[in-house]
Amino acid sequence: ITNLKLTNKVDMIGSYSFYNLSISTIQIPSSLTIIGDHAFARCEITGSIVIPNNVDEIGFGVFEECSIESLELPFLGSDIDDDYDNNIGWIFGDRDHGTNNHPYLNSLTTVKIHNGEIGEYAFARTRISELILVNQKHIGDYAFYQCDFIYTLDLSMISTIGRNAFNECRYLSKLYLSNELTRIYENAFDVSRSFERNIYFDGSIEDWCKVSLSS
Repeated sequence: ITNLKLTNKVDMIGSYSFYNLSISTIQIPSSLTIIGDHAFARCEITGSIVIPNNVDEIGFGVFEECSIESLELPFLGSDIDDDYDNNIGWIFGDRDHGTNNHPYLNSLTTVKIHNGEIGEYAFARTRISELILVNQKHIGDYAFYQCDFIYTLDLSMISTIGRNAFNECRYLSKLYLSNELTRIYENAFDVSRSFERNIYFDGSIEDWCKVSLSS
């Protein structure tokens, strides 16, 4: 198998179902609701993967040792309510929060996430350059710590930004915020750098004054 296309009759992929097969591309149907642990681990998958929004359970290490470049997810972690493993390492078989130094994460540059929250250290030290958030409200502490390849971020849906969330993102130069924003925690952004940073706030001065800066 090199190109895998699953039909709309498939609603579950079991653990290790396609483990270590020579699969290079996958088309996942909208009927799917569960993907088991290590389902596609050690496959030769590259390029883009889209996991449909109907999926409500994603196993550990589904794409372990896969060099994926672009990934679209319904949420981070095992399910939409996961508030511990809601980081990108979960799907690549890395539970060492705060490092995200799994070598196969180096190829991932584009991520789109539809629902759930962005947990602590969710993308810390990864090489992602494009991030699309759809319905998130909260970004956890250190979520994008030391992400040096992000230049522009649209956070117009976000209401709270955690401690050190974007600290040491050395080249983050353009940021979009909105009047949905209510709280920014300490050191959320690295203000010690001298490069130019443009912040666009879609609200009034009165709206900005209502944003709480918390320690």
